[in-house]
Amino acid sequence: MGFRIPWPASSPDLNLIENVWALLKQKLRRQWHNPDKSPHNREELINAAQAAWEELPWTRIYRWFEGMPTRVLTVIRRGGRSTRW
Repeated sequence: MGFRIPWPASSPDLNLIENVWALLKQKLRRQWHNPDKSPHNREELINAAQAAWEELPWTRIYRWFEGMPTRVLTVIRRGGRSTRW
């Protein structure tokens, strides 16, 4: 039998992709603040999203990943309640 860690199944503190999506959306919103830079079709939207994805601060994101053991322990210590993440 495997090791189980008791935490809420949908804990955003333990879901790194939510942080990454937030960065991506923030980058796209800043770009699209100017209506002339907003995508006008599906292909432009995909190209803009891919370009923004490549420009994400990957060093920062990898640090979040490397800090996951600390996040898990913090969530356990807080009994599943929210944390500073």
